[in-house]
Amino acid sequence: MRAYSLGTPDAEAPGLHDGSAITSRLDDALATKLVGVLRCRRHYFLARRDGAVHAVDMFLAHSNRELAHADAIAERIVELGAEPNFSPIAIAAHSHVTHVDRAPDIIGMAREGLDAVRGTDVALTEFLEFVGGRDAPTRRLLMSILDDDRSIARQLITLIATLGKP
Repeated sequence: MRAYSLGTPDAEAPGLHDGSAITSRLDDALATKLVGVLRCRRHYFLARRDGAVHAVDMFLAHSNRELAHADAIAERIVELGAEPNFSPIAIAAHSHVTHVDRAPDIIGMAREGLDAVRGTDVALTEFLEFVGGRDAPTRRLLMSILDDDRSIARQLITLIATLGKP
């Protein structure tokens, strides 16, 4: 798990505050990560039920990483003087990925997770471009999350390839 050094609120980024475009987009990213926590937890419990020991630890680790990302994003929102939105209605409305419960097996769950990670990657990359050089702490946070998400994607690709072989 990574430690996120986010800096101090508003000191190096004047104009960032509650209601800004950056805090609004951070709330969207928070919603996306919270949906990810739920998806990965579901996969963890289903993999346990199915006795898929090789996937159980991976799905739990992914859920914990998603939660760490959500916590870091919420912390950054607070540092910017805003309040993170944990409303279930807002989470459903603002997430960049949807919560899908259709995966019938471990490969399906891994594909579902991979699709979600890819969708999150696109959204966070666009957010990173939007931030540019205006807010260095948020930029560092997003870059760190993207690196971590890409690692998760590689793990899911490996799991799919391993399980897909006869």
